Amino acid sequence: MLHRNLSKGLTVDVKVKGDIDKLQAIYNTQAKNVSSASEKLTDAFSRQAEVAEQLMKKIKEKADAEKLEYKRGKGIVKGISRSIKAMQQAAKAEEAMNKAQKGCEYYQKGCCHDRGGAHTFHQGIFGVGRQGGA
Repeated sequence: MLHRNLSKGLTVDVKVKGDIDKLQAIYNTQAKNVSSASEKLTDAFSRQAEVAEQLMKKIKEKADAEKLEYKRGKGIVKGISRSIKAMQQAAKAEEAMNKAQKGCEYYQKGCCHDRGGAHTFHQGIFGVGRQGGA
């Protein structure tokens, strides 16, 4: 009830030394209350700063992790891209090899192209598909 009176203002008649002591006691009590409130406010601000610092640390860690994941993902995509290119090159090489094998098989059967584009069959003394002289 005393703090309500103090917020409205305090009128104390000082007539004797005991009244000054009462006034000093009121002042001391209010000074302690202000000091306690100030400490609580300081503690609250300190806790708020700690929470903000922890939050910023977590945000930074998450951002760093996302950057790392992005880099990993980017590396995986590059690796997949290289693999696809290598597979395409292998498919082209296999196609060329198949064509070459078909050409060899065709030649082994005894047919080859002469310079004019016509098919000529060779059967020499070395057997079918080989040129040989008689």
